[in-house]
Amino acid sequence: MMQSKVQAECEDGRSYGGCKLPERREAAPAEKTHATVLLPEAEQLQVEVLALREKATGPEHPDTLTALCALSGCILEQGRAGEAEPLLRKALELRSKVLGPLHSDTLVVMGLLAKCMADQGVYDKAAELYGSAADGWARAAGPEHEKVQRSKAAQVDCLAMLDAQGKGEGETVQAACVEETGTQEEGEGEDVTMS
Repeated sequence: MMQSKVQAECEDGRSYGGCKLPERREAAPAEKTHATVLLPEAEQLQVEVLALREKATGPEHPDTLTALCALSGCILEQGRAGEAEPLLRKALELRSKVLGPLHSDTLVVMGLLAKCMADQGVYDKAAELYGSAADGWARAAGPEHEKVQRSKAAQVDCLAMLDAQGKGEGETVQAACVEETGTQEEGEGEDVTMS
C-alpha cells in the first residue's frame, strides 16, 4: 500500500503538512514533574500565541482573549498566582466588555481569578468572586448547573479559611453552608464557627 506524502511526513517526526515540527526529544527523568518540564515551555508558546493573536486580530478579539486566558492559566498552574492575577483581571474586564458578564467564557475567567486570589491567601476577595461566579452561572445556566454548585462550594471553602484565620464570621460560613445544601446540619441554630 502506498503512503501519502502527509503520512510519510508525519511518520518521520519532523514535519507534518508542510509545517516543521521540533526534533524528538528523550523523555524527561522520572523525578521531574510535568509542571517543571512542560509548563515553562507551554508558557513560552502561549506568550508567542498571544503576541500573534494580538497582532492578527487585535487586543479585544475573542481569540486573543482565549490566548490571554491560556497564558494566565499556564502561569497560575506553575504556582505564580501573583503574576497571573493582572492577566486574569485584564481578561475578565475584556471578556465582560466583549462577550458580556453572563457569557460562559467570562464566568470561567471569574472562577480562575477567584482561584488565583485563593492561591494567594486573599480569601475574602476569592469568596466574593466565587459568589459572583455562582450567581452568574445560576442566571446563565440555571440554579442547578454543576458550576453553580462548584462555585458555591469553593466560596464556602474560602469563607471557612477566613474563619480558621480568625478573619471571618462564623455566621457567614453557616449561612453559606445552609444556602449551598438547603439544610442546616448538626442542630438547628448551632454555631459552626471554626476556631
